[in-house]
Amino acid sequence: MRRMRAATTFLGLLAACGDSSGAEGSGSDSGSGTTTTTTEVGSTTDTVPTGSGSEGMTTGDTCPVLPETVADDLTVGPGCVRMYRTDIVDGATLTIVAGTTVQVEAGGFLHAGPYGDNSALVVEGTETEPVIFQSAAASPAPGDWQCVRIGTGSADSKIVWTVFEHGGQACDAVGSRPETTVEVNAPALAFSFNTVRASASQGVILGDGGAVREFRDNSFADNARPSLRVAPAALLSVAGGQVFADADEVVEIDGTFDEIGAAGTWSAQSVPYRVLGYLQVGPDGDVELAAGTVVQLDGNSLEVFAGKLHVAGTADAPVVFTSAEDAPQAGDWGCLVYSSVTSPPQIDHAVFEYAGNGLGCTGAAYTAALVGPETMQVTGSTFRELAGAAIRSSTCDPGWCDNTFEGVDPLFECADPPVCP
Repeated sequence: MRRMRAATTFLGLLAACGDSSGAEGSGSDSGSGTTTTTTEVGSTTDTVPTGSGSEGMTTGDTCPVLPETVADDLTVGPGCVRMYRTDIVDGATLTIVAGTTVQVEAGGFLHAGPYGDNSALVVEGTETEPVIFQSAAASPAPGDWQCVRIGTGSADSKIVWTVFEHGGQACDAVGSRPETTVEVNAPALAFSFNTVRASASQGVILGDGGAVREFRDNSFADNARPSLRVAPAALLSVAGGQVFADADEVVEIDGTFDEIGAAGTWSAQSVPYRVLGYLQVGPDGDVELAAGTVVQLDGNSLEVFAGKLHVAGTADAPVVFTSAEDAPQAGDWGCLVYSSVTSPPQIDHAVFEYAGNGLGCTGAAYTAALVGPETMQVTGSTFRELAGAAIRSSTCDPGWCDNTFEGVDPLFECADPPVCP
């Protein structure tokens, strides 16, 4: 439980901040009935302050600098705020209100909960008055500043209606130095209705603990690397309908370190997902892969181990498993394999193409696109351009012949393969 503390509110910053998006921040203390401590704002914006709460804020200027350490609850905005490197610690909450522009100095970052505590960053823009994080440089460019990072204990963090631009420099907030504008490592309350653009690297990374409770309606544009990268444990928290402006975008799934171990929907996006390495749905996973989803694999396999994955495509919007290569060919990736499952796998209206290299397709390295038990229900699906069989099982279901096979030989690998008409 977060301890109670006196809150300092820093309102009425009526500065004319530069806003490259065209939105101007303005406002004042609305007199909501609470007792508010109002601090005059400061002058020395070219130095990095120290101190806790409002004590480290500069004074005498219309565009104050955030302190190096926020250790007591602090509210800033609306108007202009400058920032270099700020850590939110000791269970404190930094709240940034609608209409605030945060001008980030070169190499700057904002880190909630650097020591794994329950500190929080609450950024509450609105549709008409977003909060803006932007470069403080006279001529802004991607990579001018580093990142906003939500640490593992910062589950009460919330970022809505916020614009992030010019970030993405390798971030010194943590030893791994992630190359992204925003990194979330806690099940934060929300990351929604935000815009992330002009990053020198990725836009947002959702780490192992980053299963955000509401992740919806975000927009991405002009980022140097794929705008969104998610750990498998955070994948199901990403709602469909994220907006990607660039035609070559993908959503990266980093399959290296963990598994999908929850129930939910793997939502379709307007761009493909790209699986980096081997991906597993674990025993606690119960996943519906939504119609219209495109899954690119970079050479390895997708395994469902003692879990559930329902491939829920439709005739108009099949689920596509395909190569991540620019010039795809048969054998670019391994397989979709179901092992130790407790119920019949369902694969409805899927497309399997360019599979069959055997990598990660069980320890036996089977060269087939789909591997699983004879109880698999495979309907309305297409298999094409494969380096091996379409389906491998100990026993094959003759009903699998009702699917579509284009240039595949053999169709099945099993003890007594059926002869399809």
